Amino acid sequence: MIEEEPSLEELLDNDSEGKEKEDLEFSPFDELQEEFQPGPIPKITGPDGLPMQVSDQSGESDIPALNPDTFLCMGDYSFYLFEKGSKEEKVLPSQVDRDEGGWFLKGSPKVRVFPYREPCKHYARQMIQSDLNPELKMVSRICLARSQQGSIMSVRDRAVYACDLRSPQDLVSLRILDAFDDRKIQEGKNRQHYSLFKGADPKQK
Repeated sequence: MIEEEPSLEELLDNDSEGKEKEDLEFSPFDELQEEFQPGPIPKITGPDGLPMQVSDQSGESDIPALNPDTFLCMGDYSFYLFEKGSKEEKVLPSQVDRDEGGWFLKGSPKVRVFPYREPCKHYARQMIQSDLNPELKMVSRICLARSQQGSIMSVRDRAVYACDLRSPQDLVSLRILDAFDDRKIQEGKNRQHYSLFKGADPKQK
């Protein structure tokens, strides 16, 4: 018995049914879903004592650790300086006390000492109640030099490497900015300009 060959319409119907079945069985997002399984975001205690989110894979946050080397606004209290005769002496933090007027040598309240780098006078800290949890305290860090007309410039959870607005100014900070400007000036001198329409005009080479 000779079997009849399927008609063109039957072939197209069968092909479309197969594709529909494949479409139902396969999703382009299946692989992504297997790789990405959302779950609870872990939190750790940050350098300032407040909770912060961290990545599941690295266990680290993109928020820089609070450090005077990467946060120019704050003071550097790693050691203190004071003048003794014609020389400048260093003392450790354990040898220093502080009052409303500044820092002084322990046991010698008349001997004023100064941190290696004083904090910027535009830098302000406030310990306030968290908006998310009334029982949680958070430290707000503000740059008053860039806070104008009711807007507040927050410098919390970010690095500040150099700043011309700092007072007192920091020589290391100024050198960083000067070096950056010098590099950009040299890059500008070596810049090459290419026309978007080069080759469109026969006269242009």
